[in-house]
Amino acid sequence: MKCEIGIRAHDFPIYDDIEQLANELWNAGLYNIQFSPKYSLKNKSCNGNSMSFGLAHHSKEILSQKQINIAILGCYVNIIHPDIRERNSAIKLFENYLAYSKAMECPIVATETGSIDNIFSPHKENWSSEVFELTVKQIKKLTNTAEKLGVLVGIEPGVNHPIYNVDITKRLIDRVNSPNLKIIFDPMNMVLTPDDSELEILKYGIRKLNDAIYAFHIKDYDFKKDGKKIVVPFGTGLAPMNKIADEIKKFKTRPYVFIEETPQNNFDKSIEKFEEIFH
Repeated sequence: MKCEIGIRAHDFPIYDDIEQLANELWNAGLYNIQFSPKYSLKNKSCNGNSMSFGLAHHSKEILSQKQINIAILGCYVNIIHPDIRERNSAIKLFENYLAYSKAMECPIVATETGSIDNIFSPHKENWSSEVFELTVKQIKKLTNTAEKLGVLVGIEPGVNHPIYNVDITKRLIDRVNSPNLKIIFDPMNMVLTPDDSELEILKYGIRKLNDAIYAFHIKDYDFKKDGKKIVVPFGTGLAPMNKIADEIKKFKTRPYVFIEETPQNNFDKSIEKFEEIFH
C-alpha cells in the first residue's frame, strides 16, 4: 500500500521563485507539499506577514501547472507568546491564513502551539496545567474561525511545546471539541531521551488519535554525546524507518506522509530513500 508522500516546500532552498520551486518539486517526484509563505515567499510576503489573496491564488496556480498539491498551508506562530500583543498578532495572522487557504484550495492551516518563554526548548513550565489551559483557549479561537470558513486547523505537538505527548494531545482534542481540529503527527517530536521509542510513540498515537490525524511528519534523528537530539539524513539515524512505514501504511489508505527538516547534506539520497520506503 502506498502513501501520499510529500515535503515541506522550504526544505528546498528556493525562495521567492515559485516557478523554480514547482519545477524542482516536479523533478523530485514530490507532488504534495506543506507550503509556508514565511520561507518560500520570504520577501514577497514580508516573512509571511503580508500575504494577499492574489499572491495566494497565483502561487496555487503555478504549482498546479506542475501537478503540485498544497496539502498543508504552514503558519507556524507562537500562539502562547509571553507578550500579549505578540500573542494576539499570532492569532490574527493565523486567522488570516485560514482565509488565504481558500484561495490556495488547501483544506488546512497548521502550526505548533509555541512556547511560554518564546525560546522553544523543552521545560516543565510549558507543561503546566495553566499553560495547557491557555493553549486550549487559544486553539478554540482558531477552530471557531475555521468552522465559519469551512477549513481545518492543524496542530503539531512536540516536547518543546505544551502539547508534548500523545495523551496531552488527546486531552486537547477532547477539550477543544471541534471537528475542525486535526493533528500533524510527528512521532520524533515526542522523543525526549534515547530511551524513547519513536515506533512505540507512533503506534500509541495512531491508536489514541486515529481519525484526528491529518498527516504524518517523518524525520530521522540521533543524540549527541551531550544528550542533545539532532536531525540527521534520512535512513542514517535511530528511527526504524521500515517499521514506521509499515505502521503508517496499515493506518489508512494513502495517508499523507511528509519528510521534513532534511539536512542539505545528502539531501538527494534522503529523498530517494524516503520515496523508496513510503511510496
